Amino acid sequence: MLYLSWALATAMGSLLNKLALGAAALAVLATAGSAVAADMNVPPVPYKAPVPVFSWTGFYVGGDIGARAAVVDASVTSATIGGVNLLAPPFCPLSGCAGGSTFDSNAFRAGVYAGYNWQLGERLVVGIEGDWHYADRSESINGWFYPGGSNIFASAEAGTSFAVRTRWDASARARVGVLTAPNTLLYATGGASWLRFDATSSCPATSVAAVGFCDPAGFFAFSPAVITQSATRIGWTAGFGAEAMVWGNWLLRAEYRYANYGTWGSGTDSRVDPTPTTLAVTYALKLQTHSAMFGLAYKFGGPVVANY
Repeated sequence: MLYLSWALATAMGSLLNKLALGAAALAVLATAGSAVAADMNVPPVPYKAPVPVFSWTGFYVGGDIGARAAVVDASVTSATIGGVNLLAPPFCPLSGCAGGSTFDSNAFRAGVYAGYNWQLGERLVVGIEGDWHYADRSESINGWFYPGGSNIFASAEAGTSFAVRTRWDASARARVGVLTAPNTLLYATGGASWLRFDATSSCPATSVAAVGFCDPAGFFAFSPAVITQSATRIGWTAGFGAEAMVWGNWLLRAEYRYANYGTWGSGTDSRVDPTPTTLAVTYALKLQTHSAMFGLAYKFGGPVVANY
């Protein structure tokens, strides 16, 4: 019995000694590991901020400046004096009073625009846009109070002229574009367009030396001296442009557009002399424009933020 007690005590002592040695070894290894890690100077894992992703979806408003070239062709379509046709012999050659005049002009153009874009996937952007622009330019021919045709509309009276003045224009359009880069859009646009213009016939009677319909001392002393017709013509427009998202939510663009307003037929200009005899003239204007502009707009709403 004493022998069993002595054996048990010896075994327990040996186990405790081994446990003590193991604990000491672990402590040494932990201390050595900390020292090695300190010697290696391992940097902490850096913080990775969310990456902003460009989004073209949203409402925007902006302004632009540029130039507009108006292409205007005018011709008389009907002219009578006392009911007699002035566009037929003997007033005109046997071939008639064919011909017309051009009133092309270039003008500075500035305006505002607003729209809404939808970005569909990574590449496609569609949207709608409206704009209003101001440009004011008049082009005239002197010595004629109606365009083209016969010399019956010519006068030596100072101030005799026919002028076409193009004014403001506006449009409502659709846009569709492709992103060549996350912040760069190439697009095409098209829709309805409006153009405001005036046409003025001036046939003054200020001297007695003139010959023709504007002669105040002659048989045909017609009045009023000046007749202006104004109209707003609707047509269509189409063009293309490039736009870049810069400085946060700012959109910088360059754009070209063509617009066609068809042929506008005037109402009848009526002048009466003292006899009384009526001079009645109608004319037609074919209207087209080419516009180029640079614009800057602000898009409301921030970029989409995502982690990668």
